[in-house]
Amino acid sequence: RHDGFAEISLLKIFNRWGQLVFETNDIEMTWDGTFRGESLNPGVYVYYLEGVCLNEEIYMKTGNVTIIK
Repeated sequence: RHDGFAEISLLKIFNRWGQLVFETNDIEMTWDGTFRGESLNPGVYVYYLEGVCLNEEIYMKTGNVTIIK
């Protein structure tokens, strides 16, 4: 989801070993929990996000997302 964002400059998602499993700068592209066409195992994945808000402020955030099956 991208409510409040004018653009996504960079979104990267990493597994627990630091391997990049997803990357985009397209605000319409979403991650479906896969890597190279295969579903990823349940676990915690780290993200790094850079974007521009609708009020033109630069936004940077890191956090995690958990895959549960």
